[in-house]
Amino acid sequence: MDKGALGCEIIMSGKLKGPRGRMEKMIDGYIKHCGEVAEEIVDRGYAIAKTKSGVIGVRVWIVKPDAKRPDAFRILAINENVKEEEGKEEEGKEKKE
Repeated sequence: MDKGALGCEIIMSGKLKGPRGRMEKMIDGYIKHCGEVAEEIVDRGYAIAKTKSGVIGVRVWIVKPDAKRPDAFRILAINENVKEEEGKEEEGKEKKE
């Protein structure tokens, strides 16, 4: 995330601590999980670590820094002049009728 990624997800599963296996998930930022967009903007990686107590699998999903999000939106400021012009047009229509 410090290098500019828009989002990151790390999933570790296996024998992390103790005799039983479990899973830990860490998510930060924006991440897409399904669809064509996820295939285009998400880089995936997988690795296995072998320890004394067992095997740990690590999956990492990183959203590219230059990715264009399709569900991003912008808030536009409303111009006062536009409202005034619309009001004048409505008054002109009422006078004609």
